[in-house]
Amino acid sequence: MASWLDEAGLATAGVLGERCSELGQRLLEPGSCLLMGDLWPPSVLVTRQGLRIIDWEFAHWGDPHEDVGWFCAKCWRFANPDLEAGGIAQRSALLEGYR
Repeated sequence: MASWLDEAGLATAGVLGERCSELGQRLLEPGSCLLMGDLWPPSVLVTRQGLRIIDWEFAHWGDPHEDVGWFCAKCWRFANPDLEAGGIAQRSALLEGYR
């Protein structure tokens, strides 16, 4: 994690580095929730029966924050967080719906 912060020009010492390391360690621990493991918009199909998730090759037990993080990163990494991404929703609307 520290190398990613260094590459981004962020200091690895201090609160940010500590929080990132703690989160990384927590996400490496086995969890009690089945995750898709690589959630992004093309893996979500909308059918008359509801939403369907496909492409489960990276599925594993973990922390649900991981799937939310993947989805947000794929939708909004190059966009303004206040703009809709791919017709999905604003980031705040997605996170509120997920909660």
